[in-house]
Amino acid sequence: MPKELTLKVPEISFDTVIEKASQLPLVRIDREEFLTKNLGRVCTRTQLRKALAEGTLHAGIPIGILDMLAQEAINAETLRVTAISTVAGLPGGLAMLGTIPADLVQFYGHVLRVAQELAYLYGWTEMSSNLDTATESQLVLFLGVMAGVQAAKNAVTKLFGEVAAKSVAKKVAAKALTKTWYYPIIKKVMGTLGQKVTKETFGKAVGKVVPVLGGAISGGLTVATFAPMAKKLKNHLSRLAHMSPKEYEEYETAQEKLLQENAKVKKQ
Repeated sequence: MPKELTLKVPEISFDTVIEKASQLPLVRIDREEFLTKNLGRVCTRTQLRKALAEGTLHAGIPIGILDMLAQEAINAETLRVTAISTVAGLPGGLAMLGTIPADLVQFYGHVLRVAQELAYLYGWTEMSSNLDTATESQLVLFLGVMAGVQAAKNAVTKLFGEVAAKSVAKKVAAKALTKTWYYPIIKKVMGTLGQKVTKETFGKAVGKVVPVLGGAISGGLTVATFAPMAKKLKNHLSRLAHMSPKEYEEYETAQEKLLQENAKVKKQ
C-alpha cells in the first residue's frame, strides 16, 4: 500500500508575517486620498473638509453613508486579495508549499489595508505614514477584532473614544490614557492570532497540494476568510459610531465589568 501523504504545517511567526505584510507596496492607505475619493462623491465639500480635519464622525455625515462606504471597501479588497491568492495557488503540487508564507503575507497585507480603510471611515485620524510600532500595534488590535479576540475588541472600544470620537464620553477624557496603554494587550492578541495563522496555513497547504484545483481552492478559502473577518471589524466600529455619548459610556462600562468578571473566574 502506498504510504500516506503527511503534510507538515510550516511554523511561521505571526510577528514576521505582519512585519513583511506591512512592507508590501500599496499596503499603507493615504487617509486624505482615500477619504477624498470615497466621501467626495456622497458628501458636500464642507463635510469633506471637516472630515479630513476632524474625522468623519464630526463632519455631519450620516452613519448609514459610512456603513455603505465601508461595505464597498470590503468588497473591493476582497476582490483584490482573492485574485492574488488564486494566482499564488496555481498548479504546482507539493513544490508550491514553499509559497505558502508569501501567500499569507499577501493575505495579511490586504487585511492591513482594509483595517486602515475602515478605521478612517469611522473617524480615525491619520496613522503614521511609515506604519511605525504604534500604528502597527493599533492595526494588530483591529486584526484581533477581525479574529474575534475579546481583549482586542475591548481595546479598540477604548481607542474609539480616544481617537475617533475623541471626547465623546467624559469618562474617556477623564482617564487621561497614554498612547501606550494598549501595548500590554498586544502580546496576548498576537499569541491568539499566531495560533489562527497556523491553522490557516494548513488549510492553504491542502488546497495547493491539488495540482489543478489548487488555485480555485486557495481563492475560495480566501473569500471564506477575508470578507467575514473584515465585516467583524466593520460591525464593531459601526456599532460604536452609532452610539450616543451616553450609550458609548454605558457600553464601555459594561465591557470593563465583563472583563473583570472573566478575570475572576479564571483565578478561581
